[in-house]
Amino acid sequence: MSDRFRDISVFCENFGALEKAQQLEVNARKWEYEAHYWLGQFDKAKEREKQLKEEISELKSKLKLREKQLFERKSEKGKGKKSETRDCSKGQSQKKPRGQQPGQNRTNSTRRDYSHLCAKEEKYAVDQEDQFCHLCGKENPLINSEDASEIIEVEVKAHRRKIIKQKRRKGCDCNNGLSNIITAKGPGRLLFRSPYGVSIWVSLLLNKFKYCLPVNRSLHQYADIGLDLPVGTLTDGFSKLVPLFAPIYERIKEHNLKSNLWGGDETGFKVFITLEGKVGPGWQLWVFHSAQAVVYLLSPSRAATVPLAYFSEQMVGILVVDRYSAYKKFAKEHPLLRLAFCWSHVRRDFLDCAAKWPKLESWALDWVEEINLLFHYNNQRRAVFTSGGDYQEQQQQVQEHLKHLESKMEQELSKCCLPPGKSSLMESLKKHWEGLSVFVNHPEVPMDNNASERALRLAKLILKNSYGCRSTSSVGLTESLLSIFATLKLWNINARTWLSEYLQACAQNKGKVLQTIDAFIPWSMNATQRQRFESPLDLEPIPIESG
Repeated sequence: MSDRFRDISVFCENFGALEKAQQLEVNARKWEYEAHYWLGQFDKAKEREKQLKEEISELKSKLKLREKQLFERKSEKGKGKKSETRDCSKGQSQKKPRGQQPGQNRTNSTRRDYSHLCAKEEKYAVDQEDQFCHLCGKENPLINSEDASEIIEVEVKAHRRKIIKQKRRKGCDCNNGLSNIITAKGPGRLLFRSPYGVSIWVSLLLNKFKYCLPVNRSLHQYADIGLDLPVGTLTDGFSKLVPLFAPIYERIKEHNLKSNLWGGDETGFKVFITLEGKVGPGWQLWVFHSAQAVVYLLSPSRAATVPLAYFSEQMVGILVVDRYSAYKKFAKEHPLLRLAFCWSHVRRDFLDCAAKWPKLESWALDWVEEINLLFHYNNQRRAVFTSGGDYQEQQQQVQEHLKHLESKMEQELSKCCLPPGKSSLMESLKKHWEGLSVFVNHPEVPMDNNASERALRLAKLILKNSYGCRSTSSVGLTESLLSIFATLKLWNINARTWLSEYLQACAQNKGKVLQTIDAFIPWSMNATQRQRFESPLDLEPIPIESG
């Protein structure tokens, strides 16, 4: 019993209240115990509330990320800020009208020229009722001038080529080993005894491998113009066309390997072929993009063995890739090829961090702006480097900004107890910094592997519409034609013109591979041949390359 209650007990004895004092002491102890209990419960509630807030914050960030993945644009290409003009008198902002703006340069906005198209004249006479005056009936005389205009039309129709070959009977008795009946040779056929001409195969191959239309949809288009084509015959014809494109594909691979700068990437592709040890149709489509040739490879593996098998051990150069582990293993076993990592993927990581971790949004977006500035400085440097000017000032600007980013990264890593979002990004940046810095001393090396990723977009569309390959011949045709069309695009060659002339030449050669194909290889063509195949559209120029 405490001194305070002992004094009270003495006091209560004098007044006959000892029992009441003891009851008060019991109640005081009870209240003290309850106070400690509820203080403990309050601390637990605060801890539980803190955990719930963190969980809610994490769930909100995940929801924001899922909404971004589902509903936002899949490309990093922005919509562009809406331009506004401010009316100073009213103090209100107004949207800029669409189209060509007053005062802008109009040199590149001229009308398109269609003078290269064939023209068919159509003459129309004045209506009978307009040839005479409506009041007096006097004839309106003709004048020398005419009102001329043009309408662009496209006419697609199927037709039959009725082949009539002349025959001659032998008019002498010479024994030259020939038959008594001599028949004209006639046109060549691409496939033996096939009733379908070159134009049909050209259209089907372009629709599938350039315009990403499935064969079934092309057949429906032909059916609408009265041409019913059997699916089985076309599938068999595709398999017979594979050997015709094989030598072109091999020449593209040889030229691609002569480069010293490549962009590499890979994506999933469906191939329904049964292989021993392979489960499911999940193959990989690899692409190796150089300045003058693009090579596609279909492989059941996504391992480093694919680039190791493609690049020889003696090859020296730079491979621009993302941070996939197979490329890192490839670099360890192939030390003569350096890896240059993609800054666009790093930028994407910071954007995802901003979406996933709301508390780190401002920090992540600040890094995004720093990376954007690095891209800007490098674009200026490459522009001067391409034009052949002195780019030392731009080179120094890029180096200083990259050092600034490196010091900023080191400063972040020196801090203790970094949040999970920050620590993973900074550690990844530190781990890949050597590969991310390759472009500084090599102006010809891009900061990203966007060219390779763009090259795979077409393949993904083909996969989406046609659902992959179902035979070995289909794999070979896909590799060959994707590589051929992508390479022709680099050289600004019209794929339809090239494919028509090449298949026509093969048809004249009895459906066999040509003995010499130099006239159809872009880098082996002379000026006249290249001009014949040149595309009427001004496509992307061939990028710069070192060496």
